[in-house]
Amino acid sequence: MTTVQSEPRQAGSPVEAPIPEPAPSSRPSSAYLALGYLCFSTTLFILAVFHAGLVSFNFIVAVFPTAIFFGGVAQFIAGIWAFSQRNFFAAVTFTSFAAFWLSYSLYTWLFLPQLVANFGNSVTAATGSFTLAWGLVALFVTVAARRQNRAVFGLLVLTTLMYLFITIGQYAVAPPVDLVGGVFALVAALLGLYTGAAYLINGSYGRVVLPLGEPRS
Repeated sequence: MTTVQSEPRQAGSPVEAPIPEPAPSSRPSSAYLALGYLCFSTTLFILAVFHAGLVSFNFIVAVFPTAIFFGGVAQFIAGIWAFSQRNFFAAVTFTSFAAFWLSYSLYTWLFLPQLVANFGNSVTAATGSFTLAWGLVALFVTVAARRQNRAVFGLLVLTTLMYLFITIGQYAVAPPVDLVGGVFALVAALLGLYTGAAYLINGSYGRVVLPLGEPRS
């Protein structure tokens, strides 16, 4: 067997320093948080303008493309991404609300017109049950969010109030109460858009540009 010997280094020749590998970032990525909150809040904003009476509810179909692809699919991706980052609060929050937007789209687009045609105004009880169930999910997520920053906690408190008033408005067939829920939805959407933008901009600049509030102790 032939052994290949390396040439001896001449005395005084410079020694090449090894190129150091880039150190992994010690700060977790905030991209999935920006994506998740922007997905939820953008879709919520479009829905809120209808419930708040700013746009006729006859055009509610305009929310479905955003609800399916951004609020649903993209937010679900953000939830899976959060699992990989071991952020279980964000993972549960994003995947849950992604499921909400997908189920809301299917219910309102495919099933609700048939229910209205068959049962008339009595279908509001079914819609109230739908929003009540998701309101309970929002309530549980809000309780868990007390240890998050104040922007996230405020967003979820407003979202829970939105579900509450929309549920009451549906059960009682009271459009003014539903309108109050729409106002809460609009404020929640604006706060959520700020939260998502803050995660995106702060992560991009590597410093706090838009504050989110200190987590609760």
